[in-house]
Amino acid sequence: MASAFLFFFSPLHFFLLHTYCVINIWWIFFLSLILITLSPRHVLTMTTSSAADFSGGGVSFPAVADALRAEGLKFETDWLKNHFKWIVFKCACLERFNPPLFATRKLTLANVLKECRFRQELLLTI
Repeated sequence: MASAFLFFFSPLHFFLLHTYCVINIWWIFFLSLILITLSPRHVLTMTTSSAADFSGGGVSFPAVADALRAEGLKFETDWLKNHFKWIVFKCACLERFNPPLFATRKLTLANVLKECRFRQELLLTI
């Protein structure tokens, strides 16, 4: 008498389930590789030292400083340069970490300005 338990966990069903999972894992792996290779090179090779001198896609230290001054925000240049470096590095790492979700969407001038405003407001409220 065959029970439902033995039928469900038969070697054939286990093999089919295992094959299905392995195929899906490889598909996800190859899709991630394709998306990573489509990411810009400056995102893939970004370090903290290269983030300080980053200029691309409209994002550069002078552009960010001018945009913040135009909004009337007051800041020290050294403070902004330090935070600009870490914000650019953070955005590049997010794009590199999850390409399907963030590819070319995080390292933009709007996001860098938003992060700078947030950090300045956070420091002013402390």
